Amino acid sequence: ADRCARCARARGPGGGRTDGGGRGGPLGPPARSIVALAKADLEALVGEYEALNGILVRVDRVGDHLSVQPFAQEVVEVFPVSTTGFITKRGDVEYRFVKDSSGRVTGYLRSAGGRPVPARRLGNQGHEARRSETTAVRSVLR
Repeated sequence: ADRCARCARARGPGGGRTDGGGRGGPLGPPARSIVALAKADLEALVGEYEALNGILVRVDRVGDHLSVQPFAQEVVEVFPVSTTGFITKRGDVEYRFVKDSSGRVTGYLRSAGGRPVPARRLGNQGHEARRSETTAVRSVLR
């Protein structure tokens, strides 16, 4: 018999744990549903960011989700769970984009099981605005 009331509450009717096992048990993290976002919502998050440790990070739209690439590292694909929340395919890393009072994206928080690591957005232009500027500069140079 289980003498610990807390442990007994964590066990289901068959005696198995219902709370994920305490340390990444058999149930793992709760499943998060991927949501569909409009292209404009994804584009608003595209840009360059600087993590707290000084690493530059590029965020791009890839179809219906985003890719995150820290400088000189592999690309990580992240999928939307809300308009500002994204997770990796395995669900072990979360990116939560932060907006100011006017709705502009100012950065993100990256969580991977520990304390969130902030990153600030470099510049406040969206991807489409930068593309338009690049086209305008090229036409002047011709």
